[in-house]
Amino acid sequence: MLQSIINFIIGKKTVDGVMTVFNKTLADLQQVHRQHSEEAERKTQEALEAQAAAQAATDEARRAAAVSNRLTALIGDAVDAGSPALQAVA
Repeated sequence: MLQSIINFIIGKKTVDGVMTVFNKTLADLQQVHRQHSEEAERKTQEALEAQAAAQAATDEARRAAAVSNRLTALIGDAVDAGSPALQAVA
């Protein structure tokens, strides 16, 4: 096999040399396929996790805005009604 590789490198092609290179190319392509498939799987999972985190942050922001609006309306109504305790805070 080593002789086949040497013959291939120096330009003297043999069937064994060609087949050796061919088999190595197939093995390399299979490795590339595995590596990129694994990377794609990881990236897909990361994207799903990032999407879930973004949705959670959006939901929390909406909840905070809703509570803030309700409290502002409540305090505003109390201040308008003349509550001395709330007027001091406002």
